[in-house]
Amino acid sequence: MIVVDASVFVKLFKQEDDSEAARSLIDRMVEQGQGFLAPSVVLYEALSAALHVELPLTAVGQLFDQFRELGLAIEEPTTQDLATAEKIATSAAPGNGYPTLFDSIYHAMALERGGIFVTADQRHITKAAQFGSVVLLADWQAG
Repeated sequence: MIVVDASVFVKLFKQEDDSEAARSLIDRMVEQGQGFLAPSVVLYEALSAALHVELPLTAVGQLFDQFRELGLAIEEPTTQDLATAEKIATSAAPGNGYPTLFDSIYHAMALERGGIFVTADQRHITKAAQFGSVVLLADWQAG
């Protein structure tokens, strides 16, 4: 199971350096029939990013409808996910500060499901790599 960060989805509609890597990740998951998952907050994070690039919110909604048809599961975090997210979010890396709560929820969902959290956010990797099951989008390799 791959848990995909909003930072990856945003690269599908906002051209950035690693947008091609984001498209490749999604394409490979769909081709391989791999399950992919995100917490419900993913939609709101993507909508917020869309406002900054003046993309209609309905376009993001349609994109997520297509992803659901292709196998994306959007779930609410469980109580166990939240307990694990709290451990991640309250662990400060020396000199790097605390991971964000939202990133910690994605990460926790990957940990609790025996999956991997794919993010384009190097800051989260720096702050929470010690928990494992997280990879930077640029370093992701299909299994």
